[in-house]
Amino acid sequence: MSLQLQLREAIEGFLLFLATERGLSDNYQLSTRISLEGFAGWLERRTTPPKAEAPPDPVPCTEISIPLISEYLAFRKNSGLSAASIKLLIVAFKIFCRWLHQRGHLGADLGDHAAHETRAHALCKLDLQFGIVGDLGDLGDQPTRRDDGVPP
Repeated sequence: MSLQLQLREAIEGFLLFLATERGLSDNYQLSTRISLEGFAGWLERRTTPPKAEAPPDPVPCTEISIPLISEYLAFRKNSGLSAASIKLLIVAFKIFCRWLHQRGHLGADLGDHAAHETRAHALCKLDLQFGIVGDLGDLGDQPTRRDDGVPP
């Protein structure tokens, strides 16, 4: 068994965190799940030979990088995904990478503007590269509250 946290495992842990510790709405959790699992599936397909009979190999979280995220976003844009949906993907990546970094599973926090200015700048440039207008810096920090009024 690998000591590295696998991407799909991390997604489940992150969604549990969003639900239990942040108290985020079901819709927000579902949107984030769809965004991150889409990325995981794309990444697994890239690393699995065509026509492989075995399930794809798990992808470690350490594989996540700015160039890889950018390539995925370009793939989604070229597949016809709207700018608004790409914006949601970027926000999901930012908050997920920050969560991974805080738990020691990612070498660089791709969403933290202060600690890793160069990488964060590169991630923010994705907003412009994919036609997103406006600053996304705070969107991951102010998620929707649950319907029952429990604060995040």
